[in-house]
Amino acid sequence: MLQKLNNINQSYYKLILIITQDLQNLNSLLFNFAEKNDFPYINLNLELSKRLVYIPFNERWIYVDKELKNILLKNEHDTIIVDNTEILFEEHLKLNPIEELKNISKYKTIIVPIRGKYNDNAFTFAKTGEKEFKKYILDDLLNNLIII
Repeated sequence: MLQKLNNINQSYYKLILIITQDLQNLNSLLFNFAEKNDFPYINLNLELSKRLVYIPFNERWIYVDKELKNILLKNEHDTIIVDNTEILFEEHLKLNPIEELKNISKYKTIIVPIRGKYNDNAFTFAKTGEKEFKKYILDDLLNNLIII
């Protein structure tokens, strides 16, 4: 991961996606990595939920983009670890999570572990047929991926 971090400044998008099917072990590793390197560790599910909880359910999609940017861009550090991102895939929020993270990563280096599968330059979240299923082409992030 340190090698990816060292090379990331040459990329347009400074987003490192760690794609895995087992987030349990990865969460504690990333938390320790953040502490050791003095990077902020953000539990996005928690932080975004706190900001959206008082907004009516059917209106949250209007505010989620702004709140996401407030959480990540207003952080004073240049590199942040953003964990527990499942909230971004909630259907009612009407987001394209990968595009949102890519756009924010133009300004900050973001390390994001994400649960899913990677095949043929595409990331899939959830299983085919599930309500949450989404597929994203990652051609512009190929050098920024870590597959575990």
